[in-house]
Amino acid sequence: MDISLLEKLSDLTGVSGYEEKIRELVKEQLKRYTDDIKVDNLGNLIAHIPGGKKPRVELDAHTDEVGFMVNHIEENGFLRILPIGGIDPRLVYGQRLKIFGKTEIIGVVGSVPPHLYRDTQQKGKEQTTPIEDLFVDVGLPKDKVKEIINIGDIATFDTKFVDLGDSVCGKAFDDRMGLFVILQALEKAKKIDCDLYIVGAVQEEFGLRGAKPAAFRINPDIAIAVEGTIANDIPGVPGRKSLSHLGGGASIRLSDRLMLTSRDLADFLISLAKNKSITHQVIVKRVGSTNAAVIQLVREGVKVAAISVPCRYVHSPQSIANKSDIENTIELIAEFIQNASKFKKYD
Repeated sequence: MDISLLEKLSDLTGVSGYEEKIRELVKEQLKRYTDDIKVDNLGNLIAHIPGGKKPRVELDAHTDEVGFMVNHIEENGFLRILPIGGIDPRLVYGQRLKIFGKTEIIGVVGSVPPHLYRDTQQKGKEQTTPIEDLFVDVGLPKDKVKEIINIGDIATFDTKFVDLGDSVCGKAFDDRMGLFVILQALEKAKKIDCDLYIVGAVQEEFGLRGAKPAAFRINPDIAIAVEGTIANDIPGVPGRKSLSHLGGGASIRLSDRLMLTSRDLADFLISLAKNKSITHQVIVKRVGSTNAAVIQLVREGVKVAAISVPCRYVHSPQSIANKSDIENTIELIAEFIQNASKFKKYD
């Protein structure tokens, strides 16, 4: 694996609606395989790699990440922010953010210190402060702040990728991990046994917005959302609720909050994994969702599945993923695009 590529993907910024940097990096990588690369009106990156005539396959990974947007500047120079995407407010206080104004500046998220609450407000200590009630301290006087920052500027967690040996740690593994897996699978595959489309979708974290128009344009027979998914194999979580777990291999999803996987496609993927001794785990859950949920309902309907790399602490300042899980997911995607025509007979 080219871990340096994953590091670049993780460290770059691509909050929903502002995915340009990620799109350009992925576009440069895809130029190794095709010249047929387009960007649609919404900002989705769509690359076509002709292989076999049938089936028409779409591999989707979203380019955006959760983040923040400045919605107010206090007279004293402190910033107020709103979340873009689902972020647990318990994870935000005390974090260092990178704010993208006229120049990049660093700020620290603060709130009224708990020890300043009066006894009559004791209950307030026990409640999590909503993100919109927090503030960002950039350590600058108000006149300099207003020279640099405007309402609508975006911010991300200021996190750097770290190679931990057996695992990796960084931000935005949901879904830079999916982009990385697809790019590495293309490198690994010896042939393309389908008419292949790669989509770097926008605004997934803001309501699965980009995937539907991209899929409508492609009109695929099969689509697979490739993701970095929740791994809850942590202390305090019973096994039946741990969902995917690190070290368990590629996560093949049968259900989530918005989707039932096309079972024949899931069975085909599971059989590929078994036949090639690819470590994998089959997941049934009622939480979370991926772009597969909206792609499934495009035009006359699309057979869909979701394959993911388990990641602990997604939508937080940093996540952890196991290298062996990443490798197994790459191998499974590569095997699929090399054998896609065997899934179903196409005329």
